[in-house]
Amino acid sequence: MRQVTTSAPAGGSVMAAKTAHDAAVRVTGHVRWFSHKGFGYLATDGGRDVYVHHSAIAGSGFRSLPTDARVSFAVVQTRRGPEAADVRLIDGS
Repeated sequence: MRQVTTSAPAGGSVMAAKTAHDAAVRVTGHVRWFSHKGFGYLATDGGRDVYVHHSAIAGSGFRSLPTDARVSFAVVQTRRGPEAADVRLIDGS
């Protein structure tokens, strides 16, 4: 699991480590594309593209996502930019 470090308010000196899921915002969107190599991009309902790796998809073993499927996911900030976490298909997709 990725670690996200957040700083204390101005004037504070304490650093707190949180898991990426604790600092994440949950959104809905659709699968823009997903490669057979295990990565791709999701589009939020607001139009923002977010990178996704197969390990971020709920389930076990190798996971995949069909193009245009509706999904819900957490967006976490990493040093490389926003990434999807805890990706789940929305029923009816």
